[in-house]
Amino acid sequence: MWFLTIIESIKDQFDKNWLVIALLMLLFWHFWNRHVKIDNRHVKFDEVIKDIRRAVERLEKNIFPDDPFLMPGSPLQLTESGQDYAERLKANDVAKRLADKVKIKKDANAYEIQQACMDFAKRDLLALLNDEEESLIEHVAYNSGQDVESFMGIFGLLLREIWLERRGITTGEIDTHDPSQTAEKPA
Repeated sequence: MWFLTIIESIKDQFDKNWLVIALLMLLFWHFWNRHVKIDNRHVKFDEVIKDIRRAVERLEKNIFPDDPFLMPGSPLQLTESGQDYAERLKANDVAKRLADKVKIKKDANAYEIQQACMDFAKRDLLALLNDEEESLIEHVAYNSGQDVESFMGIFGLLLREIWLERRGITTGEIDTHDPSQTAEKPA
């Protein structure tokens, strides 16, 4: 086999590391058989990539600290502190003004709306603030010892509420469309 010739050539160069090389080859073979072939059928690579993305998202949620202004769990909700900061930041006014800037598909479900609003808040919202709004957010952040970016989850959640109301969708529907909640469990 082709990999045996590679191992032989590498073994000559790294005689002491042949076990490591063999283990790496075994891991590659295991990954290939476990993740690419299921019931002797080849799975499309885009499905494998989606599974990897979901796993990475779950890891990020577990590794990185939770947003102090959002309650963990689903659907997302503001903590008492988040509600307090939302009032201090006049976040409802900002969310109402910028809601039309969020790009949401016509057929988007509750989960997709939530994701689009959170992504918009984290990626685009700061650049769209007017001078008064930006000054207020910076002032509140400075006085509370927070980063301006730490407030973006508050804005994303309020944008979600506006969009869900526009579409006549309840927050309870978010879980029914969350890929991490509906992913197939291995047999």
